[in-house]
Amino acid sequence: MTNFTAIVDVAIGMSLIYLGVSLYVTIMNEFIAQKLQLRGKQLAEDLTKLIDDEKLRAALQANPALAPFLTPNGKPGSYVDPDIVARVLIGAARGAEATAATMDDLVKAINGLEGDTSLKKQLQAIAQSASNDVEKFIGAVGHWVDQSLTMMGEVYKQRIKLISFGIGLFAAVAFNIQTLDVASFLYRNKEAREAIVAVAEQFTDQTSKETFDKCLGLGAADRAADKTCKPILGLVTAVEGGNETFGKLPIFWMDWDSARKQIFPSTGGGTGWLLNWLGWLITALAVSLGAPFWFDLLNRLVNLRRGVQPRKTA
Repeated sequence: MTNFTAIVDVAIGMSLIYLGVSLYVTIMNEFIAQKLQLRGKQLAEDLTKLIDDEKLRAALQANPALAPFLTPNGKPGSYVDPDIVARVLIGAARGAEATAATMDDLVKAINGLEGDTSLKKQLQAIAQSASNDVEKFIGAVGHWVDQSLTMMGEVYKQRIKLISFGIGLFAAVAFNIQTLDVASFLYRNKEAREAIVAVAEQFTDQTSKETFDKCLGLGAADRAADKTCKPILGLVTAVEGGNETFGKLPIFWMDWDSARKQIFPSTGGGTGWLLNWLGWLITALAVSLGAPFWFDLLNRLVNLRRGVQPRKTA
């Protein structure tokens, strides 16, 4: 039972560390994506691909809601309403801002579009299934736009995953969070295990699933102003600079000279740097699973430990 409890405690400690690094990566990701407007640029690129008719695209640029996404120097936002895209698109196809009164007008306008574009074919296919209901047709076009942008958005998600992995690897090396060393240290050091488990229990008691999800959804300023997010920000701070508990773990660098010897290949032919990079890589891969994953796992492990703790005799 003692060995099993020790293993659970190590798992709790590593989960808490991974959660802290994941939260740090999430915050850094938000900062980078906001500064570089990654989401808006990807959405603008997807809209340009979706509307492959140059004349319709030029007509859509006149709409204030869509102009930022379709103009070269625009500053696109992170969301566009599919229903607005559908209505403006249909109006542009007719050469007017307002939608048609009948489906016959719409079908004629769509068939009259120049070229053999993918957009024209898709609108024709949707018109055939809409019967004579204009609103049904507009709704179907909006649904198609929404589904298409969602599928195209997978490219953005993959890009964010790569960025997250890069930031996670950077954080692992910069803060020296080497999984193999930390796990071994926690298993051998009962006092360190108990200390980090106490921190984990306090964190899970103070942070509910609803609070965690809410704080992740807030912007940086709102998150900092919300008192219920204090435990989450405190965990990130502990990972960045250490606290009473994290400072006792074999993480963080003492000085640049020791960091250089651990990070770069040794001139003496030693293989210690290979193990270090393996440990940092494991940390980055674990962090890439995301903060929600580690938060849920941490709660389960804490509940498991409380369930298997031996009873104290009077």
